[in-house]
Amino acid sequence: MKKTIRLCFLTTLFLSAFIYAQNDPVKEKLVGYIQDYFSLDREIIHVQLDKNIFFSNEQIWFKGYVLQRKTKKLFASTTNVFAILLDADGNKVSEQLVFANSGSFSGTIKLTEKCPSGDYYLQFYTNWMNNFSEDESSIYRLAIINSEKPFLPSQKPDYSRINVNVYPEGGNNIIFGVRNTVGIQISDCKDRPIPVTEGEIIDEKGTAVTKVFLNKFGYGKFDFLPNAGLYKAVFNINGNLVETPLPYASSTGIALEVNNHAFADRTLILLRANKEYVRSLKNKTFFVLVHQDQKSTIYEISLSDNTDEQKIIISKADFADGINTIRVIDADLNEVCQRLIFKKPTQQSSLEISPSVKAINTFTVQTEDPKTNLSISVLPDQSIADHGSDDIFGSAYLNPYLSTKIPGARYYFEASSKAKDFELDLLLLNQKQPKYRWTDIVSKKPKEVSEFDYGLTVKGSLNQKLADPEKYRIKLYSVFAGIDEYAKINEKNEFYFKNLVVRDSSHVSISLIKIPEITKPLPLKMNAKVINAKRSYRFLFHPEASQCIAQFEPVASDLPTSTDKKEIQLDEVKVEYKYKLTRQMNYGNALLKGYKVVPENNGLDVLNFIRNHGFDVEKNKGKVAVYGRSRTTINGQRNQPVVFIDAFRLMSFDELDGMRMDDIDEIYLDAHAIVPSVTNNIGVIKIYRKKASQYATKEATSNAVDFTMEGYEMIRPFSNAAYLNKSGKGFEDFGLIHWIPNLLTDESGASTFQIPPLAQQTVKLLIEGISADGNLISEIKIIPRK
Repeated sequence: MKKTIRLCFLTTLFLSAFIYAQNDPVKEKLVGYIQDYFSLDREIIHVQLDKNIFFSNEQIWFKGYVLQRKTKKLFASTTNVFAILLDADGNKVSEQLVFANSGSFSGTIKLTEKCPSGDYYLQFYTNWMNNFSEDESSIYRLAIINSEKPFLPSQKPDYSRINVNVYPEGGNNIIFGVRNTVGIQISDCKDRPIPVTEGEIIDEKGTAVTKVFLNKFGYGKFDFLPNAGLYKAVFNINGNLVETPLPYASSTGIALEVNNHAFADRTLILLRANKEYVRSLKNKTFFVLVHQDQKSTIYEISLSDNTDEQKIIISKADFADGINTIRVIDADLNEVCQRLIFKKPTQQSSLEISPSVKAINTFTVQTEDPKTNLSISVLPDQSIADHGSDDIFGSAYLNPYLSTKIPGARYYFEASSKAKDFELDLLLLNQKQPKYRWTDIVSKKPKEVSEFDYGLTVKGSLNQKLADPEKYRIKLYSVFAGIDEYAKINEKNEFYFKNLVVRDSSHVSISLIKIPEITKPLPLKMNAKVINAKRSYRFLFHPEASQCIAQFEPVASDLPTSTDKKEIQLDEVKVEYKYKLTRQMNYGNALLKGYKVVPENNGLDVLNFIRNHGFDVEKNKGKVAVYGRSRTTINGQRNQPVVFIDAFRLMSFDELDGMRMDDIDEIYLDAHAIVPSVTNNIGVIKIYRKKASQYATKEATSNAVDFTMEGYEMIRPFSNAAYLNKSGKGFEDFGLIHWIPNLLTDESGASTFQIPPLAQQTVKLLIEGISADGNLISEIKIIPRK
C-alpha cells in the first residue's frame, strides 16, 4: 500500500489538511525501498510449550503455529521447521526436523539425566529465513532441573553490575537548546529489572534538573532542555549511589517525540530543532515515513526557524495493527531519527469452556470461529512451572519487529488498559537498536538464495552410464512410508525426488527401471542423500556472554519424583472407550479428523461418507471424481484430494466405487489440508481397512538398493511422566496434568477434550490457537474439574 502526502506547514498539522502529491521522485524512491525490502514473504513461528520448567527425566512437548507475517494467518506452504535445544552456553543438546501441516506442527524432545540444572533455549527456524539480514527465528527460554542436583537459576537481583542505558527518543542524539524526551532502562548484571522506582537528572553543578520514574520492568523516560555541559542520571540502588553520564547535547539534528496514547484515534508527532540548525538547512525538505512491512505512508514537511517545535497529527487508521516504524528521512534519503509505535490489533476472539453433561472428566470448548486450531496445557492451578507469558499475540504483533524478544509479552495484551499501553510505549522507546536498519533497507534487498523447503528432497547420482537416459526412470518405493515415486535422469546423470513427507530413519528402496518394463528393476550403482533434512542457520542463537557469576537456588518444593524402572507401581485407573482410534498418531494423521467405523455404519457407502464430510463426489459412466469445495487457483480450477487406502495412494478414484463401510476400520480426512505436491492437491483422505492386504517390505529383487532416509521427527502420542505423587507440593508447583497439542473445532466452533482423573479440584488451562480466518486465541482459564 502506498500513500504520498504533502504537508503545508502550520504549527499543528491535521490529516484533513494534507494535499496528495504525485510523481515526486524522492517519495517514489522511499516507497520503492520499502516495497522491495519487504517483498518476500516472511514467516512467524509461535510455539506453545506444555510448561517452562522441566525435570531432566521429563519430555518437552510443543505445538507450533506458522503465520504469514503480512496477513497474520496460518502459512500453509511451510512444511520444514527446524527445532534446536541449546544449553546456557549455546551448545546444541538436540536438533530435529518437524513437519508442519497446514500451518501448524507438534512434537516432543526427550530429556536425559545428563542435562544439568540451568537455563536452556529452544530455537525454531526455517531455511527460508536464511534469506534475510535479520533473525526471523523464534527463541524460547526454559529451565531444566536435574533430579540428582535439583537447582533453579536464581531470580534474585544480581547487584554485582548495574546497567543504566539511556535512549534519546529518535535513536540518535540529545539536541541542544530544545526540549528532548529521553528513555532510560535500569537492569541488573543479568539484564533483569531491579527494584528501583525513581532517580534524578543532575547538571554539572549537581543541581537536580528533573526526576525520573521507572516502572516495575525498569523502564522510564524524562523530558529536559539541555544546555552545554554534562548531565548525569543518579539512582540510589541497593544502598549505593549509581551515576551514569548522559550523551553531550548536539547542536545538529532533530529531536523526535511521539505521543501515541493521548488520543484514541490519533498519534501526535513532534519535531524539534534549534534555530541555528534549521537556518543551515536552507528550506531542506524532510519526509516522515510510517511503515510496517510493505504498507507505508509518507508525509512531507519543511522545518521553519520561526518556531523550534512542529507538530503532525496522524490518524491511527493509517497504521497497521501491531508495531509500526516512524522514520524521519531527509531529501538525500538519509535517516535522521526513528521510533517504534504500537497500534492495538482490532481482532478479538474468545472461547468458553464448560463441563460435558454426557461424560465425566470431559469438557466442551466453544470458539467464536469455525475450524479453530487449538493447543491446551493442563497444569495444577497454583503451578509455577508456566505462567503463560509467551502468547501468540506477542509472537504475531510484537516480537517479529524487535531486535530482542520481549519476555512476558502476554502482560501487554491481557486485561488491556491505558496504563499498560503507556508501559508498552515505554518499552518501545527503550530499544537498544532497530531490527530493520534504514541502511539495510536502502542497500540490501533480500534475494532468494536459500530455497523455500516444501517437503524433503532426495538427490542422487548414477555411477554408471546409460545409452539413452530418457528411456529409464529411478523408482523410490516404501510400503510403510507410503512412497511409490518415479524420477527422470537428467543430463548430469542425476535424479531428484521432491516434496516427500517421510519419517526420520525410514527404510526405502531405490531401483532403476526401463520404460515400459517397470516391473523389472535393473542393476543399479548410485549415491543418494536427503539434501534438506538438516539446514544450518545464519543466526543460530548464542546467549550473550555474561560477566555475572551464575547463581542457583535449591528447589524449595518436594520433587514430583517419577518412578524408577526397578520399582513396581499399580497402574492408574484409565477410562477406555469401546471404539478407540488406533492410527491417529500415524505419520500425517495428527491434524486430520479421525472416524472409527462402528457397527451402526455397516451397510453405508464410502463415497457417501466422503460426500458428507466436506467433499464433492461425482459419478459419470462408471468414472468417479472427488473434488474439494474450495477454489485456490486463479482460474478457479477445482482441486482434488489425495486418497490413500492402507498407506497406498490411489491413482484412480474409481477404486472407491462400491466400497462399503463394512470393510473399513478407520477413516482420517481434512478437506482443506495442503498437500506437498506439484499438482495443486487440496485435501487428504486416508482409509484403513479392517483386514489390510499383506505387502512385502521391499520389491522382490536384489537389484533394488536399500536406502535409509533422514526425515521428519516422528509425531508421538502424548504420554505423561510417571509421577509417584500427584497431590504433593512438588507436583502442584512443577507437575503436568495433561497436554493436548491438536484440538480442532468443527464448523460450529465446538470440540471436546478430556482431563485425566486426579485429586485436583481445579486446574489451570493455558490455551493458544488460531482460526482459519486468522483470529488469534490466547487465554488462561482456571476451571473446576467437577
